[in-house]
Amino acid sequence: LAQQNKSGNKFTLSGSITGQRVGLLRLSYTDQNGKYIKDTCYLNKGNFVFTGYIDGPAFANVMGNTKSNSSDDLNFIMIFLEPAHMKCTLVEDDFKNAKVTGSVTESEFEMLKNEKKDIEQLENKLSLALKEVDKARENGDTSIAIKNKRTEIWNNYLECREQSKHIDYTFISTHPDSYLSPYLMGYYFGSRKLSLDSAELFFNRFHKKIQNSGFGRSIYDQIINRKLSATGSAAPMFSKTDMNGKEISLSLFKDKSYVLLDFWASWCIPCREITPRLQELYQKFHSKG
Repeated sequence: LAQQNKSGNKFTLSGSITGQRVGLLRLSYTDQNGKYIKDTCYLNKGNFVFTGYIDGPAFANVMGNTKSNSSDDLNFIMIFLEPAHMKCTLVEDDFKNAKVTGSVTESEFEMLKNEKKDIEQLENKLSLALKEVDKARENGDTSIAIKNKRTEIWNNYLECREQSKHIDYTFISTHPDSYLSPYLMGYYFGSRKLSLDSAELFFNRFHKKIQNSGFGRSIYDQIINRKLSATGSAAPMFSKTDMNGKEISLSLFKDKSYVLLDFWASWCIPCREITPRLQELYQKFHSKG
């Protein structure tokens, strides 16, 4: 990446904020060298300009006068940067309706969002209805009627998610030349909603420039890691230092019939509560190798 022509990877994001003439605007993204950048711009009569260098389209966060760390904050928005001249028009307390031009990937994403608009509106209504039902149950309503109502709402919610997934999968399969396709894949593959076979099928159909992009390389790495950790495959070897300062390698256990790896954290209560169960498993399988 360091040998690339930086001028060809330069982006400019300029624009204005209605309702905010002074103050700060923040932009965070991963640059062409893989470094996470947190950039800040002082507003000049509501106008701003950001410049930087990225290795193809990159996901970015734009933050104004945020009142929380939530992505739902009214002055927070996520957009796709590209090595190009982009314009962004914002309104204070309404960043979600920002207008961005100059980014093909962002335009494709907005088109996809518009296609799913009705589904997402229904999904939001169902989500609120679920909260109301759950609140009633917390307050002691254990009736069959409330149970059936929740089941009906939940099934409708899952149907919305399925419709949304179908739209995304259709886009991925019909747009092998879009940088948005591997980005969309990342969500479904990372959450294991997309199988390894399907992920490979999608990836192999992508144009070379998409496979070699930042989003493409990320998916490729995930596919390789999933193969390494797939059921029935040999576990990847690794070495770590144990709690006594001694180096321990997985290869030391190659002659064992069973090896159990438990990933936990000291602050995780369920992780600690499972310890007696791990001791039971040890007693059961230790004598069997």
